Amino acid sequence: MPGPVHPGTLIANRVALGRVNKLSDPTGRIPGYGARPGKEVLRRASSLVALVPLAWATWVLANIINEVSS
Repeated sequence: MPGPVHPGTLIANRVALGRVNKLSDPTGRIPGYGARPGKEVLRRASSLVALVPLAWATWVLANIINEVSS
């Protein structure tokens, strides 16, 4: 269980949150063009690369279970 939260930390976090909330929306570097959101992260082809380690770990775990059970 985490220890007690210091009141100074709470106040500093509230001040930082206020500063973040005051920031304007992001804009592009070229005047007249706003920031374009693009594709969602899970719809990008590069995000599929993250599935490779997951598939490998699943394969290894399945082989370990298979070896132990036989």
